[in-house]
Formats: sequence, C-alpha cells, structure tokens
Amino acid sequence: MIKRLLHNMSRHDRIFNTLSKELEARNIELYNDSYKHAHHAAMKGLEEKNETHFRLNIISPKFTGLTRVARHRLVYSSLKDEFENGLHALQITSAKTPQELEKQ
Repeated sequence: MIKRLLHNMSRHDRIFNTLSKELEARNIELYNDSYKHAHHAAMKGLEEKNETHFRLNIISPKFTGLTRVARHRLVYSSLKDEFENGLHALQITSAKTPQELEKQ
C-alpha cells in the first residue's frame, strides 16, 4: 500500500520525502531543471521526462565528519530507487551540516 502511494507522488515529492527521512535533512532546496534537458536525445521517448534532472541544496546532520564526496555518495545512495526508475541527473550544489551553515 505504501509503495503504491509513493508511486502516485511526483518524483520531486518522493526525493524530498526520502532525503527528509533518511538524512534527517533540516533544509532541502530541490529544483526541477528537467525543462533544460528535454531536447536531449536521451530524454526522447521518456514518459516522465518532466522529472529527470534536479538540482539540490541540503543541510543534514548526517554529513558531520564526511568529506564532500562522501556526502554526495550518501545522497545518491539514498536515492538509488529513483535513479533506477528514471531519475537521470542530480546536481548537488550544496551539502552542508547545520554547524557549517551557522558559521556562514
């Protein structure tokens, strides 16, 4: 039942919910940039081409002690199901801890 409900959600909402839950994210800014890539050959014929490319800024305490690469890997592994089912690209522009945000 839960999987069916999640499937009916937009990919944007599924990504947002997954990151909120799995990474205990305190702030998520998720932008759908799919329109910028709709004309690419790889996107032709896809049913969900309007939700294939996203850009992300995220604050999570789970990033504490992790390198930038490890943080990105954690995000990507959290979204494994989405990547296996049509998510083509996720640009992580910022992945910080709450402490790093306070220092700014």
